[in-house]
Amino acid sequence: MSSMRRPELTSDRRKVDELAVRDTIDDATVAGPLAFGPFVIDPETGRLLESGHVVPLAPKPFETLYFLASRPGRVVPKAELMERLWPGTFVTDDVLVQCVVDIRRALRDPAKHPRIVQTIPRRGYQFLAPVRTADAAELAAVAGDRGVSADSRGRTLRFGPAPYLSDGQLEAAIGILGDVVGRAHHKSRR
Repeated sequence: MSSMRRPELTSDRRKVDELAVRDTIDDATVAGPLAFGPFVIDPETGRLLESGHVVPLAPKPFETLYFLASRPGRVVPKAELMERLWPGTFVTDDVLVQCVVDIRRALRDPAKHPRIVQTIPRRGYQFLAPVRTADAAELAAVAGDRGVSADSRGRTLRFGPAPYLSDGQLEAAIGILGDVVGRAHHKSRR
């Protein structure tokens, strides 16, 4: 029965095609802000914007998104992403999977029906959305956004570039604030 197996030409062809595409892409050619749909991803500022507003995204998911967006339509193997984003470091696939989960959450891109980033099982990830170089208006939005927002009462809040906390930092901050509020409440009851 083993003689009835079909040779895996598609697998060999795919590996050759991926190597050919990889060799034709020079990272120097993709160094500026990229745009897709309402999003702009700017590697210089480390910001992801949607219609001019900052979308919080941690550094590694941001790097992963930029790497994928700079190779639209191409299936990027997991090994290549791992080598590129964590050079010389041992990390498991789980770290990469979590980066993609964070990207999907930031872009509101469901895994079951992706419009932007698709998982190719046992191979890697593919950036589906059409990508263009960010135009002047989109770049002005990147340069002009200084992190100004309003809270629910309409008060202006100002913060620095790319405001975000990782899940761990947010949980720690909430825990500390809870302790401080709890102590203040306890002291006021004495």
